Amino acid sequence: MSAEAPVPRLCDLPPEELERRARRHVDGFFGETRAAAGRLKTELHPLTLIRKHPVAVAAAIGVAGFVVARMVRGSRRAPAGAAAGPARAEETVGRTFGRSLLTALAGAAAAVLPELLLSLLRRRRAPV
Repeated sequence: MSAEAPVPRLCDLPPEELERRARRHVDGFFGETRAAAGRLKTELHPLTLIRKHPVAVAAAIGVAGFVVARMVRGSRRAPAGAAAGPARAEETVGRTFGRSLLTALAGAAAAVLPELLLSLLRRRRAPV
């Protein structure tokens, strides 16, 4: 049997010891959180995702490009039943937001596309 010293209750500890223990626990918690954030940052980095899932990324880029192309092509045409008066503000803001969102997504996809293609080419050249 081991003769361990009895563990004091928290209410019996002096305030300095309580503060030291609390600080140690908080520092440990934040240390673990930083480590988990670092792992997530590495795992969810765009290039890492491209290397792990090149086909899914290429499909997402293709779908985004198709949607943006449809929106751009559709925005050039005037609607058949459009009145000569001004459009309602809600429709204008909604359409503008949707277009800007899809344009941003397409721009991000276009920025990633060259790296995706290089990754695919490197993977095909590497011996299995």
